Amino acid sequence: ESSEAAALLAPSDPTVLFQLGFLKYNAADDAGAIVSLERAVALNPEYANARYFLGLAYYRTGRVSESVAQFESILTLNPGNPDITAILNNLRGGKAPLVGSRVVSPEKKQSLPIAE
Repeated sequence: ESSEAAALLAPSDPTVLFQLGFLKYNAADDAGAIVSLERAVALNPEYANARYFLGLAYYRTGRVSESVAQFESILTLNPGNPDITAILNNLRGGKAPLVGSRVVSPEKKQSLPIAE
């Protein structure tokens, strides 16, 4: 609730919108996560972590081509990132983004997946 209030008070702050989207993603509120994360990316197209979780939320809602587009954008921002390459290979191969790869599920990480 406090993150939603912060987003209302700072609707042009991509960091606040990312935090709200991240919380919604972790609560399996993919529709809510997508709304917040899309706004964060619209405000800051180079916000790789917002794109990362947006891509995962798109995947969980069956929007695979949009998920691929997000991870392609991340790879453009972070060329050669092996985790993003593995995710893209999975998606293009018809697999879940994090399945069978060395990529650690974002819920289990101590830090954000992409160094901004």
